[in-house]
Amino acid sequence: MIGDALLRQGKYAEAVALYRQAAAADDPDAEYWLLYDVAFSYLIERFDSPVQERQVAQANRQFDALSGENPGASDVEQVLALDLLSPFALWRLTEAERLAGRPVLPLLLGGALLLEDFPPMWDEALRAANTELPGALAPIIGAIKRHCREEFISFLYEDDFVDVDFRTSVLAAFEQVPDVEDIPAVARAYESYDDETSSK
Repeated sequence: MIGDALLRQGKYAEAVALYRQAAAADDPDAEYWLLYDVAFSYLIERFDSPVQERQVAQANRQFDALSGENPGASDVEQVLALDLLSPFALWRLTEAERLAGRPVLPLLLGGALLLEDFPPMWDEALRAANTELPGALAPIIGAIKRHCREEFISFLYEDDFVDVDFRTSVLAAFEQVPDVEDIPAVARAYESYDDETSSK
């Protein structure tokens, strides 16, 4: 992946330059996938090895230099230079989503789910985002509902580290966010499956 190769070489400025080039070309798909590519590559890097302070400082300087010319740079900066699991970084991802005009976070979540590499810390991060940034969970849930709802609900029901209170709160948030009507049905199907399994 382009973003993966650039990040492994520490070429953060080049990653943003490509992002800007795609945006200038007025190609929504190119802009979207490049933003996703960079963000997802960083997610992989984040769990493969610690982010070095020197690299973060360098990225901050490079992105600060670009942010005056490109409003999107500051949002990409948060994806690359902040801990992706922090509530603020989650919120900035929703901002990146708004700038791109296409969902970014659900693909990160969905990709991790499909790779069976969903970090346990996400439940803490999502909960903190909802607690510390009122309303922050709604756009995240809305994006998840549109793009990886079945996988995410499966994760809520089938992974041992998801506690009942968190599952209940997320499903309640799903109910409150409009636009997808099949979430309650999917949740009920899982509940029915759980009931049948436990009764055997």
